[in-house]
Amino acid sequence: MVHFTAAQKALRDADPEGRLAVVLYRRMMVRIAERIARDGRAQALVTGEALAQVASQTLTNLTTIAQAAGLEILRPCLGHDKLETIAFARKIGTYETSIEPYDDCCSLFVPEHPETRASLEAVQSIESRLDLDALAAGCEIEKLTIPPGG
Repeated sequence: MVHFTAAQKALRDADPEGRLAVVLYRRMMVRIAERIARDGRAQALVTGEALAQVASQTLTNLTTIAQAAGLEILRPCLGHDKLETIAFARKIGTYETSIEPYDDCCSLFVPEHPETRASLEAVQSIESRLDLDALAAGCEIEKLTIPPGG
């Protein structure tokens, strides 16, 4: 689990209109996940995204988010509906962690009308005002144990 609030606040403050906040958050999450993955010698990132499930998961936004990654992003749930994704999370042992109450970007700092077609240029313009590496490095990482078979 990554404590993301400080990075989230910095990203929110860099985007005065706020419509790009969710895409900015997700791009930062990708950067942090990549740091963790490289430490573990992983060759790709795997997400639970489902196409068009939420504003950040439109095809345009997924493309904009993925461009922050240096590793391939695998999305095995991309075509699944919510119930199929929940069943998959239960099968691999991540469901209980995913429903733990925690104030995160899904409940804090989210704009009323998030952008569904974020332009890469607009996102990069906002990001250029920040030290993204320092923000990613500053996020505390709490290691979780996934049960055997998960």
